[in-house]
Amino acid sequence: GGRGYAFQYILRFEGPIRRGAVWVRPHSPTGGLRIEPEAIHLNEPSDEPREVLVSVHVLEKVTSKLEPIEIRLLHEVTACDEAWGVFSGSDDTALTVYVEPQCPPGMFKNESHIDESCKLCPWGSYSQGGVHKCQRCPPRHWSTAGSERCLLCQPGLHANVEANGCSVPVIYYFSAVCCFGCITCALVVLFAVWDRRLPVKDIKVADGTARVVCTKAHRIRQRCGVLPRIALTGISERHDGLYCARVIDRSSFELLSPDGGPLGKTVDTSLGFVQCQWQLFHGECICGMPPVRLIALLLTSMGVLLATPQSTLLTDMIGIGPGAFIPAMFCSSLLVAAGFAGWKHMMQSTLVPPILRSVMDYRGHLSAKGWECRPCPRGPSRALAVGKVLHLHEHFEEYIGHRTMHYVCNDLVKPLTRDAWCSYAEYVGPDKAEWFISHYWGSPFKDFVEALASHAKGFASTSSEGGWKLTAYWICTFSVSQWNVPEEVGHGDWRRSSFYMALRSPECKGAMMVMDPRVKPLTRSWCLFELLQTFVLQQENSGFEFLLGTANGVLNHDGFTDINLTLRIGRTIAVLDVRDAGASDTRDKQMIDALVEESGGFDMMNAFIRKKVQAVLHTARNHVEDGFTELDTMLMRTGAATTEKLPNLLSFRQDVSSLWQTHKSSRSVVPAISASSVALGVDRTSPTTAGADDNV
Repeated sequence: GGRGYAFQYILRFEGPIRRGAVWVRPHSPTGGLRIEPEAIHLNEPSDEPREVLVSVHVLEKVTSKLEPIEIRLLHEVTACDEAWGVFSGSDDTALTVYVEPQCPPGMFKNESHIDESCKLCPWGSYSQGGVHKCQRCPPRHWSTAGSERCLLCQPGLHANVEANGCSVPVIYYFSAVCCFGCITCALVVLFAVWDRRLPVKDIKVADGTARVVCTKAHRIRQRCGVLPRIALTGISERHDGLYCARVIDRSSFELLSPDGGPLGKTVDTSLGFVQCQWQLFHGECICGMPPVRLIALLLTSMGVLLATPQSTLLTDMIGIGPGAFIPAMFCSSLLVAAGFAGWKHMMQSTLVPPILRSVMDYRGHLSAKGWECRPCPRGPSRALAVGKVLHLHEHFEEYIGHRTMHYVCNDLVKPLTRDAWCSYAEYVGPDKAEWFISHYWGSPFKDFVEALASHAKGFASTSSEGGWKLTAYWICTFSVSQWNVPEEVGHGDWRRSSFYMALRSPECKGAMMVMDPRVKPLTRSWCLFELLQTFVLQQENSGFEFLLGTANGVLNHDGFTDINLTLRIGRTIAVLDVRDAGASDTRDKQMIDALVEESGGFDMMNAFIRKKVQAVLHTARNHVEDGFTELDTMLMRTGAATTEKLPNLLSFRQDVSSLWQTHKSSRSVVPAISASSVALGVDRTSPTTAGADDNV
């Protein structure tokens, strides 16, 4: 206990003790001792040797200096004659002990120093006593001066440089945080690009190039001459799939075929999502770096930090060995990256094409107007008021532009009716069909709407202001449920189709075929089917009307007449062959072809349609002649420069050359002719108009 030394020795009595008593008193001339026991009394007879343990305590005052101590121990022995027959009286047995002093615990003796006294062990060391050198504390242990043992630091701390206390290992934690950041960032980058998809803002064909515009920067680049592979989803079965892409700018790219060539088909939509198949390679991160390179850089940095001795990451500096630290770091990084991936998936689910947000807004407009969904039987009950068609076009005019009915059906009608699983007419409130519309889906929807408006204004059943907007039309795009097309077309039986049922409705006043400049409706099987049924109805009901509508008016009705379009219709009918008509579904074409065969064959049907359309064109011709006559009268009444009557439409072909030669020197007549041409729908700025003038 730092208060001196103690030693023990044994007194052995060899001779037998017969009877009597023996006394032994240990004592020493050396001071500063305490001897136990002070006296030994042997009074029991024994033939065996006897041993007695004697303890000697050398007090502190004797060992204040570290010098060898010589201790002389004397033993005064007194025995009765009866006890030892040989020995009687008293005798001193001497024992000399030399004590080499040792330092107590927490101290050490420096033999090389002049002063040989015990010294305290410094910070970070300890001793158990009796040593000449203190031992350093093991790692993560500390001690104060004069300690006989070291203390362990709490988990997460380590001993400081002096090892006299615990502290936070800044370099260790900094290296650990850097390693954790590297592996976490690598995993986050991996998860961020693994399933990254962007909503499509618009896909349209311009100058023969299909251009995809995304809502945000797509971060796709062409690497090493390899074109990125793009997956389009959420558009339609026809357009969903894999494509190649050629980057145009940060938010758009050109869509190519899977082998990198021209696309070869028309993609016109504002729906869908874009996803790069090799985002790790073709993607873009910091400074244009591909994700795979950034991930490799981060993992390399982590390996360097782990291998650097100064980082001490591969030691148990904080009580956690590398066998536990590295797996824990990877698991923590994986949890953080998984949390990021979950958040990204949640945020990505809220990203939709802008047109779908407009669809949601439009649903609110419909509710505000009180246009509620009213399911009804298919056929004539699913007509749509022209005012509702105009409202749809006005709300989505920014998206529609010059796009066709295909776009309206796929991007507007289907998203609006997806939840209700019904036709658009039912969704906004149906009406009874007053007119049947036959049209080509590939014509601009804007022209289609203008044709409906022109017809409604001229054929409205009410004369009140705005009453023409209540005129109801049966339009296949809106009146047919796009979610149950097989049933709408009668499952192959044209008599059960919604088209036939609407045409045969008693409330239907007539049919109007909306014509475009290319006269495309006459090349479609369903349009020819509707045309045939219209002519059959006219034979049964003389009051059933057939009209040819355009964006500028109705051709065979009082009002505006387009000469060029009238001539193109005539030329198309002249070479028309029902056999060449096409349909989106081959089964529909087969059904209509079978109907033609039942009705007398293709040749008879061709002649029948030509005859009927010819009668319609004659009506249009009469309207043109009436227009010429009226214009001639107006010119004569206002004192025109010439009194010549404007030529009859049929004689205009022979007289146009001489008329031009006669008046080419006069600048007062040419404007009059130009004005009449404009009034009749002739556009002298287009290439097709020049040819039409020569043939009139």
